Amino acid sequence: MYAAHIRSGFTVPAVKAIQQFGNGMLAKQGLRRARRSGLLAGLTRLAR
Repeated sequence: MYAAHIRSGFTVPAVKAIQQFGNGMLAKQGLRRARRSGLLAGLTRLAR
């Protein structure tokens, strides 16, 4: 994989469950921030 902005490239843990857990936690955090800022409600209105 080419990743000019980092030297080591992209690495994932050997256990897939750890990667999935981390991704889920980050997604949940982003969703909470979007709800608090009102961004989620605005996007929901646009989607209709």
